Amino acid sequence: MIDQIKKIIEQVSNQEGNNGLPTDLTKQVTEETGNSILSGFKTAVSSGNLSQVTDLFQGGTTNLASNPLVSGMITNLVGSLSGKLGIDQGTSTSFANSIIPKVIETIVSKSKEGGFDFKDLIGAFSGGGIGDMIGGITDNLFNKDKSSESGGAMDALKDMFK
Repeated sequence: MIDQIKKIIEQVSNQEGNNGLPTDLTKQVTEETGNSILSGFKTAVSSGNLSQVTDLFQGGTTNLASNPLVSGMITNLVGSLSGKLGIDQGTSTSFANSIIPKVIETIVSKSKEGGFDFKDLIGAFSGGGIGDMIGGITDNLFNKDKSSESGGAMDALKDMFK
């Protein structure tokens, strides 16, 4: 799963070109972009902010930069590009604001098209165990059959705490 996401990051980075970044740093920039995105997802899942991830995957892909999870990834990437690679702040900010939303949009689209199973995605970011634990919740949350008798994710959560 994480390998698939890394491939998406590489593809989008290659499509976008260097966007004013030094071409000799292309590999490192792509690596830092991947680290920022994967770290953002992992941090959200491991700290219990699963709603940030589910909101991202349920919502549309317009105005992604205003999503708190995505904006955190952008901030992390800007810091990495400026701090680790010595790229000026303006160029780093412009690149991060462009690339992160495009990568996230591609990941969300692939998830909605069936390219990823959401439970597998969460499992990949959490080390596996939480993916099984929340299986019922995500099944209800992403149930495409709206006519089912399921009460949705909130009812599943309530049932967990009875």
